[in-house]
Amino acid sequence: LAAAQDRGVRIDGLLSAAVDGDGVRVRAFLEADPDLARGSLHVACALGDDDAALRALARDPDAARAPGGALGWTPLLYVTCARIASPESAASRTRIARALLEKGADATDRARDAQLFRGERSALSGAVGVVRDVELARALVEAGAARADHLWQMAILAEAARHDDLACVRLLLPLGPPSWELNGALIERVERDDPGGVRLLLAAGADPNASGVWGRVGTSLHQAILGGASIATLEALLAGNVDVDARDRDGRTALAVAVRTANDAARALLADRATREATDADALDELLGACVRADAVDARRRLAAQPDLAKRFRRTDHQLLPWAVRTGRGASALLLSDIGLDAGVADDDGNHALALAVERGDIALVRELLAGDAPIDARDLRGKTALDRALALDESTESRASLVDALLAAGADAREVRAFPTGDERLDDELRRRGAVERDDASEAFERAAEAVVEGDVATLVTLLDESPELARAHSPRPHGATLLHYVSANGLEAHRQRTPPNAPDVLALLLAAGAEPDALCTTYGGGPAQTTLALLVSSDWPAKAGVQGELVERLCAAGANPNGLDDDGVPLATAIAFRCPQAVAALARVARLDNPLFAAAAGQAELVLASIDELGRARAGAGHCRVPWLHMSADPARVGEQTLIVAAEFGHERLVRALLDRGVDPNGAPVSDRTALHEAAFMGHVRVVEALLASGADAGRRESQFGSTALGWALEGERTDVIEAILARFAPDLFDAVELNLPEHVQRNLERDASWVNGKEGRGGPLLFAAARGFADVVRVLLAHGADATITTPDGKTALELARDGEHDAVLEILG
Repeated sequence: LAAAQDRGVRIDGLLSAAVDGDGVRVRAFLEADPDLARGSLHVACALGDDDAALRALARDPDAARAPGGALGWTPLLYVTCARIASPESAASRTRIARALLEKGADATDRARDAQLFRGERSALSGAVGVVRDVELARALVEAGAARADHLWQMAILAEAARHDDLACVRLLLPLGPPSWELNGALIERVERDDPGGVRLLLAAGADPNASGVWGRVGTSLHQAILGGASIATLEALLAGNVDVDARDRDGRTALAVAVRTANDAARALLADRATREATDADALDELLGACVRADAVDARRRLAAQPDLAKRFRRTDHQLLPWAVRTGRGASALLLSDIGLDAGVADDDGNHALALAVERGDIALVRELLAGDAPIDARDLRGKTALDRALALDESTESRASLVDALLAAGADAREVRAFPTGDERLDDELRRRGAVERDDASEAFERAAEAVVEGDVATLVTLLDESPELARAHSPRPHGATLLHYVSANGLEAHRQRTPPNAPDVLALLLAAGAEPDALCTTYGGGPAQTTLALLVSSDWPAKAGVQGELVERLCAAGANPNGLDDDGVPLATAIAFRCPQAVAALARVARLDNPLFAAAAGQAELVLASIDELGRARAGAGHCRVPWLHMSADPARVGEQTLIVAAEFGHERLVRALLDRGVDPNGAPVSDRTALHEAAFMGHVRVVEALLASGADAGRRESQFGSTALGWALEGERTDVIEAILARFAPDLFDAVELNLPEHVQRNLERDASWVNGKEGRGGPLLFAAARGFADVVRVLLAHGADATITTPDGKTALELARDGEHDAVLEILG
């Protein structure tokens, strides 16, 4: 028994090492006991040993579905997700996977994975992101992996787009990835300066006007220029109809970014395409561009002519300094520092200029930055300082010792270094003399604390913080780098931890009292200034459903979180509006600036709104503008009036809605996705607002373009029965709404008027398939009586009969026979 237990421990250790990709530990286990590779199907799968795996399957076919090892993974997950995988083992892993699938393994298998942003890995995402083999991925797709729940939540297409070979991208595109996956993949190819990949993804429907963090949430064109992409990539984006005149959150066009990054080729390309307004050079952009060119004479001339330019620097201007270091422009970085850019401002990945210079091994630049105002012990989103990064450099790196010596001589604090001992006896003696001590891995304590936060386990959290006070400000070892405070937001983190306990405000108060930083950043959703706890909290369903979202917002802001966002641009309120979170909007409205009509409308501040909207329903000259792109505020005065009405309707401000309608704002105005004020009011359940809009001529039959739904469909989605009744009292639904709402009498009337729609748009059978899947027996009967075709199938091949059988709708089954 003892021998068996010991063998089980060794198998678990070998499996963990294989999953972690620790080749040294794997070899040590196998050298100590070569039979470990042959004694377990799970081990054979993790190692990609097809001979051993197929023999084990022959002995016990049922093992194909059995979880095993300390991780509890199935054999298919070990085959696809063990990081010990190599290109040489891909063919063997594909053979194993096909054999497992033939024996009944589930192609939709998934498991937790702490090394991923969302904390979950599927077999298919492992094939794409770990093994990186298209044939293995194809075997899973053919076996039904694409039907997995939450398939696209694992950023699988973006992961495929990180490969040099785009074979996996081409495999996944026909599966219908959602827009955010296509856009994420596009940014990956933009960052890799791949014009062919850019064209492939644009042809598949990616939006060139979407962007990642390095584009300051502008467009992919902003991103491409900041990343130094080639003219070929820029031309591919332009051919894809990217908006040349679009502005990022700081109000800059792509051309302005080209100017400030001294990208003369991009500047020349865009100058011919942008509008005259967008080609106007900004003096600050020109100054920064001179610095990036390392033209000290030009930079000083410009600054002498306009000394006030140095007073206009914003946080994002200061971020050009770490950008210059990251891109290898040491001379530019020094000149930027000379004109006043602050080395204490990190980029949106949390990297400071000093740490980046250390990582590049640029000892001359490091010494210059140390001689200036660079904060020597500033930490990144992993809690590491410049000294940590220097110690993490390979021992053979020529400048490593010089970098460490320079940092220590400048006063770097050795007491908190992570990479100690280093193995270098001289260096370890010096670090020890300066207070360095060997520390236990803090990741386990952080994980326990994160679990306590989402469970609302205050007692455990108090104990952990007493034992390790640094946990309050620590960042997770997971890729998102979140703090414990971020877990209160229940947004963007590992899926199994996105929940809100009833005592979340007490948890928040405890963390803040222990020293948590209210506006700390992490790298959820690609990173950037919108990844503070507050900005994530205001769009999260979990605290809203728990009824504590408003209180959490109030407490965070009272503790110092900026209610106007890290860049003072209104991100928290814009986000709360965009995600329809009334608790968060109400709390922010009391402390945030209401400096544009949309913000004032969300807060129900009628006087502020009407001061911005004239008697023709148009925005007055000088009305404030929100540049947060996910709120999509138009520059067209008429459109601003319509958007203001939509926001007022969304948050149920009846008096303001009526006042805007009286001022001539079009009740059917739909600046974004053909979505009207009636859609928003219906979804949010504001019956009196719905009635006011209908009385003013709002079109209840209008379908928005995002989901193809009317206000009735939005009310149904929001489970607003009273709104549905209010609309039906004034409006006869069309065939599709009648089917969706299970109204057989209205289905009958529509088909009596025009039976040609019985099989839906383009004859695809939508009405019957929908009714059968939902169990609407009376609707099914009416549709069949008017000639509905019961042989039409869904895209995955199911008839109405099969859908009814899946849903166990006996009455529909009887009708369909």
